Amino acid sequence: MEVKNHKLVGDNVSFDPTTKVSGQHAKGDLDTIIVHYTAGNNADVAVKTLKNPKVQASAHMVVSREGKVVQLADLNVITWHAGVSEYTFPDKKRTTFNKHSIGIEIANDGYLKKVEDKYFNAYNKEIAAEFAFFGKHRNPVTKSQYWHSYTDVQIKAVFDVCAAIIKEYPSVKYILGHEEIAPGRKTDPGPAFPLDELRKQMGVWIPGTAAIAASVAPPVVEKVALGTVGVATGKINFRSGPGADYDKVAEAVEKDEKVLILKKSGEWYEVLQDITGWVAKEYISQDNTDENYDGFVDADVLNIRAEPNGEKIANPLTRGQKVNIIKQDEGWMQIETQVKGWVAAKYVNLA
Repeated sequence: MEVKNHKLVGDNVSFDPTTKVSGQHAKGDLDTIIVHYTAGNNADVAVKTLKNPKVQASAHMVVSREGKVVQLADLNVITWHAGVSEYTFPDKKRTTFNKHSIGIEIANDGYLKKVEDKYFNAYNKEIAAEFAFFGKHRNPVTKSQYWHSYTDVQIKAVFDVCAAIIKEYPSVKYILGHEEIAPGRKTDPGPAFPLDELRKQMGVWIPGTAAIAASVAPPVVEKVALGTVGVATGKINFRSGPGADYDKVAEAVEKDEKVLILKKSGEWYEVLQDITGWVAKEYISQDNTDENYDGFVDADVLNIRAEPNGEKIANPLTRGQKVNIIKQDEGWMQIETQVKGWVAAKYVNLA
């Protein structure tokens, strides 16, 4: 995903313009991304609402639960998503955000009510228990404990959107939740959304720290010659980003294991690791062409496990990802595929 002429370009991205805008951001004003939820799980309804002239609200985009992005306004244009707001940074206090920010709306019901063993949204529509998230809100004034969970593919789409925005607009150095600029009045995106992890992965300022200038620059990533192979000198943790603070995303790379090196960032390599695990058979479509794989994932997200019904061993696979089928056991398949992640370069010798 990338930004061209102030529009997102990529798979599952469309443009459906709204007229509810207030001109362009003044030079130097754009420095923030504000994350919201729509308080409803239907992205199409959210788009219609945000385009409705009678509704005094708009945003730059809506992200559906399937990970599709509908952009409503060019990213250099002011939309009406923040409303009455206030936030104190280490070096300034701000009392308006629309003219400084890009607004991302994520299709999500928000807080849920639990009645016996069932969960309901604000409109008393039942939400399946598997989509109920239990968590404490960052604002003590918000007492709700149950929240509508976000889908993995939806979260990934938001991360991809933010990365594309920050790459195109280096002035963006803050990512905030609507709940942080209007505490009590607003509760979005809520505890079910990994807002702190988003900030960490994007390399932007972390609330509670003072060193803004030192933390805003995203890591410099260098390309590595195609086909570069490395060999692990010991057991190495496999992480989601170039640093020890990033989460582990798969089992560790073992000593003497070979990995294909894709990129370099500081003292870290992004690599492809071969991984073997078990997945639900119904979500794998077999491929009988002459391609060098047996099947592909036919689901938006698919967990890969150490054994049937066992522990997850890596980030979920995504639709279209290629796999080799090793064996089958009733409703499960053991497959081999590759996952992408980062390892410390000092523990890898180039082959």
